[in-house]
Amino acid sequence: FRVHRRIAYAAISATALPAAATAALDDGMVAAALFLSPRSAEHCMALLERAGFALATASIRAIAISPRVARLLGAMPWASIATAEQPEHDAVLRCLGPTIGH
Repeated sequence: FRVHRRIAYAAISATALPAAATAALDDGMVAAALFLSPRSAEHCMALLERAGFALATASIRAIAISPRVARLLGAMPWASIATAEQPEHDAVLRCLGPTIGH
């Protein structure tokens, strides 16, 4: 048999927080942040630090897909850090709590 390699996607790191994110952080409108990989958690925290929002995390719930990601998140003063029961998207979303109407 032959193996063909294909690039399914490419991740390009942001160099700064988007304007909508900084506006939401400025207005205290961010209640929770989801972290689905160690790399994205580290990068997001670096962007928050660079933009001067490290202390703003004290009012935000961090939700990690795994214990490894949760440990990395401990570098910032999040209001709380929840870890999904299983490393899957649905488990991460359950950490947000019940939805309205369900």
